[in-house]
Order: sequence, then C-alpha cells, then structure tokens
Amino acid sequence: MRCLSEDAVMQFVQGELATAAAAEVERHLDECAECRDLMAAVGRMLPPADAPASLVSGGPVGAPAAPIQRGTTVGRYVILDLIGTGGMSVVYSAYDAELDRKVALKLLRPDTARGAHAAEVRARLLREAQALARLAHPNVVAVFDAGTFRDEIFLAMELVEGPTLAAWLREPRPWRQVVTMFQQAGAGLGAAHAAGLVHRDFKPDNVLVGPDRRARVVDFGLARPVADLDGVAADGATERGESALTRPGARPGTPAYMAPEQHRGQAADARSDQFSFCVALYEALYGQRPPAPEEAIGPAAETRVHAPAPDRRPPAWLRRVVLRGLSAAREDRYPSMGALLAALTRSPRRRWYRAAGIAAAVVLLGAAGLGVRAHGVRQRAQCRADARLVGVWDAPRRAATRAAFLATGAPRAATAWRELEARLDAYATAWVAARTAACEATPRGGQSTEVRELRLQCLDWRLEELRALTTLLEQADAMLVAQAGFIVEKLTPLDGCAATTALMRRPRPPRDPRARAQVDELRTRLVKARVLHHAGRAREALVTIREIAAGARAAGHQPVEAEALWALGIALRVAGDIEEAEGVLWQAAAVAGACGHDEAGAGVWIDLIWVSAGRGGNPAKLTMAARYAQQAAAALERLGGLAHLEARLSHSLAMLATERGRFKEAQAHCERNLALVGKASPALSSWQATALQGLGEVVVAQGRLTEGVALEERALAIRERELGPDHPRLADYLSPLAAARVAQGRPEEGLALARRALALARQGYRAGHPLVGEALAVAGRSYAALGRYDEALAHHREAVALYRARGPDDPRAAAAMDDVGTVLRLKGRLPEAALEHQRALAILARAVEPDHPELARGLHELGETLRLQGEVAGALDALERALAIREKAAIPPADLAATRFALAQTLAAAGRDRPRARELAVLARAGYAGAEGRHEAQVTAIRRWLERVR
Repeated sequence: MRCLSEDAVMQFVQGELATAAAAEVERHLDECAECRDLMAAVGRMLPPADAPASLVSGGPVGAPAAPIQRGTTVGRYVILDLIGTGGMSVVYSAYDAELDRKVALKLLRPDTARGAHAAEVRARLLREAQALARLAHPNVVAVFDAGTFRDEIFLAMELVEGPTLAAWLREPRPWRQVVTMFQQAGAGLGAAHAAGLVHRDFKPDNVLVGPDRRARVVDFGLARPVADLDGVAADGATERGESALTRPGARPGTPAYMAPEQHRGQAADARSDQFSFCVALYEALYGQRPPAPEEAIGPAAETRVHAPAPDRRPPAWLRRVVLRGLSAAREDRYPSMGALLAALTRSPRRRWYRAAGIAAAVVLLGAAGLGVRAHGVRQRAQCRADARLVGVWDAPRRAATRAAFLATGAPRAATAWRELEARLDAYATAWVAARTAACEATPRGGQSTEVRELRLQCLDWRLEELRALTTLLEQADAMLVAQAGFIVEKLTPLDGCAATTALMRRPRPPRDPRARAQVDELRTRLVKARVLHHAGRAREALVTIREIAAGARAAGHQPVEAEALWALGIALRVAGDIEEAEGVLWQAAAVAGACGHDEAGAGVWIDLIWVSAGRGGNPAKLTMAARYAQQAAAALERLGGLAHLEARLSHSLAMLATERGRFKEAQAHCERNLALVGKASPALSSWQATALQGLGEVVVAQGRLTEGVALEERALAIRERELGPDHPRLADYLSPLAAARVAQGRPEEGLALARRALALARQGYRAGHPLVGEALAVAGRSYAALGRYDEALAHHREAVALYRARGPDDPRAAAAMDDVGTVLRLKGRLPEAALEHQRALAILARAVEPDHPELARGLHELGETLRLQGEVAGALDALERALAIREKAAIPPADLAATRFALAQTLAAAGRDRPRARELAVLARAGYAGAEGRHEAQVTAIRRWLERVR
C-alpha cells in the first residue's frame, strides 16, 4: 500500500478534501500504521508543538455542544472536568499519567469544528501551537504536546488555576499592583516579539493570573511571524496572507483593543501589540477606555482624558507613559516593549526625595501611628527593585552597548542589538518583579525572615551576573556581537531564587565579616569568569577559574571551591579536554558532598553524565553515567526540584538513552526536557534549541524523518538567530540535519549542510574535536550517496584518524571504519571492505552493549560484503545477528528492510529455506514502501528478485 503524502494528511486535518478523498484518507489511516504515524506527526503541528504551554481562555464561558465525558482518554490524557468554552475552542482539565500532572486540553468546539469555517479554526489552532512552540518564557503560555482526537486537533497545555487578568482587575487594586502585573504580561509580549511573533489580539481576557501571582499571556491563535506581516494587500483591506484564515473583509483581533493600523486593515507589528497593551493598561488604571487615538496625542489630550476612579490615583508621569504607547502613528510609540516596560519602572521623582520627605514628616509630627505608616511606605519604596538596575541595565548602559555593537561594523550588528535588548529587557523585568516580590514578602504572608533574606541574596547574585555581562557587552567586538544572544541565554535562571527548600539547603556564608568579604570577592570573580567563558574568552576564563578554586581552598570555604571546580570542569569539557574535565568534576562532586552543597552537586553529577555518556557508547562508561544520574536525581530531590537543573538532567538522560540505542526512552526524556525548559527562566531559547535538536535526532533515529527534520530545522533557526550564520557552534546543529537530509534521499542538500558544518567546525575548534569528526562523517556519506566515492573515502578516512587519535576503542572510530568499508564495497574492493568492517566490529564488541543498533549496522555491512564475495556462511551469521538486534530496536524501517532483504538474498544463494527468504523479501518491500525517504530503487530490486525466486 502506498503511504499518504504529508500534504494529503495536512489537507485532511484542515478539512480541505472532498468527501470521497477524505474517505480514502480515512481508509488509509485505518489500514496503514505508517500513515497513522504521519497523521500523528502532522498533529504535532509541523513543526511539532513540544514546548511547555498553558490554559488559553477568551470569550464567554458556556456549555459545549457535545462535552467529552469524564474519564475519556485523549491521546495519553484522561479528561477530568470541563473548564470553559471560548469562541472556537473548549478547554478541559486532564491528567497526564506519564508525567503525573494535571494539564489543560484545548480542543475545537464540536459545532465550530464541523461548521462552515472549520478549516479556518483548525488552522488557527495549528498556528497557536506553532507560535507557542517558539516561545519559552514564564509569562507566556507554552504547549506540552499536541495530537489528534476524533479527527480533531488538541493542545495539551499547562493548567493555570487562576483568573484571567480581566477578572483579577474586577477587584479594586492599587495602581502599583496593576502596573506590576502588566509588566509581567508585557515581558511575555516582549518575549514573543523577540522570537519574531506578533500576538495581534492582546487584551486582559488573554492573560491568566496564576496562584503564584504570575501573569501568562495566552491565546496565540492569531499570532503571526513578523516576516509574514511586513506588507499590506493591494486593496489595503486585509493583511497579506490572511485570506486563508479569515473571512473576506474580516480584521483579526478584538476591535476595542486594536491599533489604528489594524482598523485600517494594515499589517500589525510589535508596536500594534504595544498599542493594545496600553489600551488594556489604561483601562485597568482609570476604569474606562482611553480617548480615541487621535485625541491621545499632544497637549489637547490632557483636557480630554476622563478623571480616574476615586480609589485609583496613578501619577501623571505614568499616564504620559501610557499615552505615548497609545499614539496613533506607530513611529510615535516606544521602539519596543522593552523600552515601554523600562519607562513603566522609572518614576521621574527621585526616590531619595520621597524618602526624605517621609522621614521629615515623622520627625516633625512625632506621631507613633504616622511613624508606623511611614515605615510601611518606606519599606515599599525600598522594595522597588528597579532602582537597582542603575548602572547594570539602564538607559546609559543601554545606549553605550548599542553604540559598541554598531561600532563593530559587524554585518548583523543592528539585528543582534535589537535581539539582545529584548532579551536583556525580559530578564531584567523578570528580575525586578522577583526581587520586589521577595522584598515585600513578610512572615504574615507565610514567608519567614530567613527565607526572605535568602531569596534576596540569591537574586542579588543574579544581578551581579547580569552586571558582569552588561559590562562585557559594553566593550563588544565583532566576535561578541556574533554570539551575544547565546551569552544572554547562559544567565543563571531565576527559578532557583524562589525554591524555598533549595535556598534553605544552600551553605551559609562565613559569619566573620572579613571571611565573608573574601568569599564574596571570590564568588564575584567566579561570576565574571563564567561570563568570559561563555563569551568565547576561554583561556582567560580558565586561568581565572583555576585561581578562584585555589583561593577558595586556601580560604577553607568549600562551597565556592565546589562551584569553581564545577565551572572549571564544564569549561574543560566544552574545550574537548574530557579526561581532565572528568577528574576536575570528580573533585567538585567530593567537595560539594562534603559541605552539603546539593545545588552544585546536582549540577556536577549532571555534567559527569555528559562526560561519561559522551564517549560514544562504552558500556562501562554508560554504567557509570547511569549511576551519576541517580546521584543527580537524589540531590535534586533533596532540593525540592529546580526546573533548570531538572531540565538539564532530562537532557542528559536522553543523551544516555541515545548512546545506548534506546530511542523511545530517549524521546520521553527529550519531551520532559522541553516541558521543563519553559519553567526555568525568561531567557532560555538556547536550551529550547538544544532540547529540540536532541528530540529531532532521536525521532530521525526511529525513521520519522519529516518530523525529525522539522524539529532540527527549528533548532537551527533559533541558533542562527542567536549566533548569526557563521558561528562554529552551528556545526552541532548542521551535521545531524545534513545526515537526515541524506536519509531522506536528498544528498545534494545534505552535502551543502555538511560542508558548511565542516567549515564552521574547523574554523572554531581544534583539529581533533568531535564536531569536526561528525561533519567529516556526514560529508563522506553525502559524497557516497552522490556516487563521488573518492571524495567520500577521503573524508571517512580522515574521520577514522581523528577518532582513533582520541582512543583505540572509540566507537565513533568504528562507525567511521564501517563508512570506509561501505565505500570500498561500492567501489568493488570487497576484500578491503570486509577487513574494515571486521576491524570496526572488533572495536564495537568491546565498546558498546551487545544489543546496540551500531553493532547491528556493523554486522549488516559485513554481511553484505561477505555475501557479494560469495562467503555465504559468514554472511548468514552476520546478517542473522544483525536482524535479531534490529527487529528489537526502534530503528528506521528502511534499515530493517535492508537487513531483511540482504538475508533473503543470502539464504537463496545458499539454497536454504526459500519460503523464509521470500517472506523476508516481502517484509523488506513493505518496509521500504512505508519508510520515509526515496526507496523506489530498492522496492524495484526486491520486486524483480521475487519474480526470479519462486
């Protein structure tokens, strides 16, 4: 049976097929497992929506046309209760048994899904998943999963058990609380803009306020990439490309919150979202809608604004900030959400002046009651954390950094600056909100004074890290410009400063003031050294980190020594000095354990997993890595969980499972990693890219090429946006994508990607670095697929030499030898080919577990070569062993089909068990027919062989 095309499945999902065609698709889905897999891939939104997500609300709540009954299974989720119904969707609470958590499931309303505009609303739900999958921010709802149920798409999202911002505002709130909540929502919008998305329907109903008083922007069903919104249709009536999703004449958005350009049918951009944000903020502050846009400009607007409600008296400066965001002309608004949020945090009045006035009043009046109230006012004033950004990330530093970036003359300097500004604004805004909340928390609110102080200390160290980074950025050169986004992503996430259990378990600084000052100085230097390392100044950073570790040891302060050794181990691992890295990390683990520093200890154990499992499948090392994982999990359990470390552990476990050839297990870890990434920090798209890349690789390893390539391309796009097109780190993303393209039967594209990966790897890493070897291997396979055997052979032999230099039993050397043998076989040099495969198997027998897919590959290649040499007995033994492994492993169907057909041919040549030979050939033909990639030649060869062998 011929498998469905991806386009056919997408048209079926969107309801764009005629009845007869839809029936044919349904028949295929009933009968063809591969088609169902493709359906699932399309259901994951091409690209799949696998990042975290949240409940989306909007529109009045009402009864659905046909609610799903409690206990019904939707994908892997069990329906619990109906939460509400919006204009086109229904939201249920549900239970995710795999990850033991409650989620929100969003599905199309049955009446909408079957209505005249079913394709439109399906596509909007697809768009929402695609938009959310690009974001990882605590103030943006994120998607855990997506799939299909009863031929309809569903989204699995974070369950936010709290009101919408609109409902939250119905209770009278002090204007400062209102502004703080909107700053969080604005940070979420800014993150969307930084990711290249415009929301186009921001309003209080599309923001949720969780029990943690954190705002999440939701309902990205109308979101569009900025690239799709840079033009206006010829008639000026609708946005370009909107006709596919919106009825003629309709304008996407909610009229009361739409910017003037949206009302005119022009393209929306980030400043349009800014206008909608300011409409909502004005309404929240003053209790009524703002004046018309044309009235909100200039002095005349002052006389036309309605008086605020009696219980709300925001200052005049705040009103001026909001009115600028309401300017009719886009160019008169703030240049970015970050600039608007910065304006919302800065009062023109000097805080010291206000504090002095309050103190004077206390002295003059001498009233105890007034003194108590003044103390409360002073405390609230002192807790306004935005003043702490002065000299760290304020207007002068922003201007100096921008000037430094542009002065480099780097090709992407202006673009890199805009992206950097948005990311730093988002981090700074989140930091201010966290610091203010921690400062204002009191024992009456359930937080002890000790926890309050620990939270403040933690956040102050995060600020020092931000200071070190912005100081470095102010002296930017072209190299720093190229990786500025990557450096911001390495800022330590803020989630650890809200984790009470982890804070209470953190080792305390010395009580002696001198000793404490010495420890603080060491930790400050360590923060700066880490920033230097992330900025590419590795040698300078390594020298400094070694000095800090020695200084901490001399001072007798083990916590800082553990942190410095951990940082040193990471730096050595990244540099490729694996043996020294392992030794240093062992020292770090011992020191962290001795002083009870579980946070550093968990991180060290996670990095040891990488050091051990990254050796290419060595059984002893993999066993050690599994033990390190147990140590890391135990440390995290003692800490009560830290999202950013849990995400790293999941990623490490995925890598460990991949090295063992357990791809389904690896996929589960990758998916958990993506779910955790969005909870950890407002600036984590590099983590998202890494998680997407890992998931893409394990999906490709299982033969789901289209789905895997989509994931890998998303990861590469994020990294290119952060680092620019010429950064050496991109080699780590280009090589797997190149390999997947070759597997798809597109070797020209694979070769172009592989050559780019090889050039970048050689440019940025020493000659023996594994990334160079990976790029060499993929380039060689691309050349071989194109019939350019001499070039393929040269690349593979260079890879063999590189890996053999790293150790005699490196399984990557064995893989490269198998590649050499395959090319030699294609050139007809069979004895040499057999020798290469035998040498490879000798290494693999020592280096990997007995059921590893790489061992099956080596056995298959040897069997093929021996068969062609006429050595039937040896070929049968190798192919039988290869088939036994491959039938149990989650590998690409094409690989299993290849082994089955090779064994069928060998059995026939030996005159043995012809019925089994034919059965194997038939299975191989079906496997090739259902596999992704171009296998027409193989299917034809099997058909002709079956015609001859009766």
